[in-house]
Parts: sequence; structure tokens; C-alpha cells
Amino acid sequence: MHSPQGRQPQGFVSGDEFHQTVPPPAPTAPMHPYQPPYQPPSPEIQRAFGRVGAMHELQRMRGSEPPAQAAPSAPVNHSQQSNAPIPFASQGDPSDELQIEGFWGRMPISMSFDLGGSGEQFFQAFQRWATQRKRGDNLDRQRLTMLLRSDEDVPEEEAYYIALDQSELEKRWKMAVKWIRKNKSSEEPHLFATVEIADG
Repeated sequence: MHSPQGRQPQGFVSGDEFHQTVPPPAPTAPMHPYQPPYQPPSPEIQRAFGRVGAMHELQRMRGSEPPAQAAPSAPVNHSQQSNAPIPFASQGDPSDELQIEGFWGRMPISMSFDLGGSGEQFFQAFQRWATQRKRGDNLDRQRLTMLLRSDEDVPEEEAYYIALDQSELEKRWKMAVKWIRKNKSSEEPHLFATVEIADG
């Protein structure tokens, strides 16, 4: 009878053994407080990591330099481009883009040209108009002369003669531009032109 009773306390003793398993976690609890005391040596490790971090930062700075330069330069260029066309559009177009009307024989002339361009560009504008009117194929520019006036009512004696020959046109183009700027009409058409063909 005693032996079974003795076995029962032994079974309960196993509970004591379970209690013995409880103390191992107890030292684990102080392990957490031991982590902060390990911080004093960690600065040395942090210094080592800091050096590595500095290397990474240098690499990041090198990698970030091109986009950093591209970022500010992009808006600056856009601002310059956005501002540039505004003055050119307001000042250049109305003053330099001129409309000419007139006659070549019985055919009415209606063309535009850029006063800021060259004499050859002026002739090319005239040639485009002549081609559209099917008169550009047999265009002998050496025989062509254009009389420019501010208005149709201005007498031919006051007209400005421009020879469309390439060499003559380039020589006299600067003087022609000065005359046009002084005598052009403020409204379209800015000039009245008459084309004449010299006798061969």
C-alpha cells in the first residue's frame, strides 16, 4: 500500500522537475538587461560600420551627382526656352514677317517673306509663289526686277528697284532692308510689288 503512495509522490515530484525547467527562462530574463551593457563596445563596431557607411555615402553621392545636376539644369533650360520664344514671338514675327501683294503682268502677287533673312531667302519665297502659280519652271532671275512700294498709289518714281539676280540681290539686300523698314506699311499688305522682265 505504501509503495503506490510512494509512486504517487514521485509523480508529483515530476512537477518539481517541471518547476526546475522554469528557472532556465529566469536567466534569460536577465539576458535582456545584459544587452544594454554590451553597448559600450558597440561604438567601436559602429565606427567600423560608420567607415563602411561613409564609403556607401560617397558612392551614393557620386551616383546622385549626375541626376542632381540634371535636375536643376532641366528646369533652367525649360525656363529659358519658355521665356525665349515669348520675346522673339512678340518682337520678331510682326516686324520681320512681311506680306507683299502686287502684280506680275496680270497675275496678282501674294507672298510673305522674312525681312531678317537673306536676299536669297527673299528670292526663294518669290520662287515658291511663282511655282505655285505655275510660273517657276522658266524663271530667268537674271532678267527679273521687282519694284517695291509702300502702297499701290505711290508713283513708280518713288519705288525701290530690286534685281532678283543672285549677285545683285545679295549686294543690294542690306540697302533694300533699310528702305523697306522705313517705307513699309504698318498694316498688311506691308508692300506693293510689281515684277518686270528685262528685254533679252
